[in-house]
Amino acid sequence: MPFCVEDFVAATFTPMKENGNVNLEAIDGYQKFLTEQEIKLVYVNGSTAEGTSLTTEERKQIAEKWVTLSQIPGREMKVLIQVGGTNFKETIELTEHAAAIGADAISTLAPLYFTPNSVDDLVEYCKRVADKAPNLPLYYYHIPDRTGVRFDMEQFLNKSRNVIPNLRGIKFSSKDLYEGCRCLRTLDANGDNYDLLFGCDEQVISAFAIGFKGAIGSTYSLIPRVYHKLKQALKEGRLDDARRYQYKSVDLVKVCFEFGSVTGGLLPAMKVVLTKLGVDIGPPRYPMVPLDDATQKQLVERLQEIGFFDWWSGKEEQQ
Repeated sequence: MPFCVEDFVAATFTPMKENGNVNLEAIDGYQKFLTEQEIKLVYVNGSTAEGTSLTTEERKQIAEKWVTLSQIPGREMKVLIQVGGTNFKETIELTEHAAAIGADAISTLAPLYFTPNSVDDLVEYCKRVADKAPNLPLYYYHIPDRTGVRFDMEQFLNKSRNVIPNLRGIKFSSKDLYEGCRCLRTLDANGDNYDLLFGCDEQVISAFAIGFKGAIGSTYSLIPRVYHKLKQALKEGRLDDARRYQYKSVDLVKVCFEFGSVTGGLLPAMKVVLTKLGVDIGPPRYPMVPLDDATQKQLVERLQEIGFFDWWSGKEEQQ
């Protein structure tokens, strides 16, 4: 059976010190926290991890840490490593490194800044990456709002079928579910469906409805219990409950946008949320800026207003 993800994958944050250096030691407690929340897969060095703000050496150290921790008895998890960026040579270096340290799969963005001119160019780029780790499943990271690469992903999969044997699927961080639905029905050279992992947490109920089985996102670190309940409710046909859980996700994302929009993105706000849950991952790296103390207090008040801490603890379900 081909490599397939049928669960929630936490796109990991990168713990930082106040001086902007990576805090490798803090990953231990973070990884343990995720396993306690029944997260079995992580996506390392992606957008949530501020991957494009990290040096190549930092990305290697972070990847090694996650792979090492994932092998501790009782804390096992699969590690998918994002290797893409602006520099093709470093992407290849990170790909070979991921294979050498025992990653379970790799993922790559389209090359940034100097982007592909056609679907064929994108296929060739992914082939060159995949060839350096032929035994690892590869997921193309489709996030057009960030990369500006908006080629049709169904065409990409069809053109890759006989060219990239270890292409397993797409991290599909687009809200175009029509395109996603077409991709879900596309077969690889062995006749297996490609594996589509949805990347927009606040819409995941819609993705599951059309056939996605797995998803990768930032908020799976924050309210994993809510998402597990959402998926279970869908499985049991309890649509009203599933919608209720999705609305909680929407409320959380809305609050994070509200506070993150003035600091350079969602991440500064989400890092505060995770820290308030007991996992101190520090500030974001510049050019994003952290929330000041007064704004953090306002964020916590807004989280209390939407019942976030009750969702997280399960208290709401007990009432």
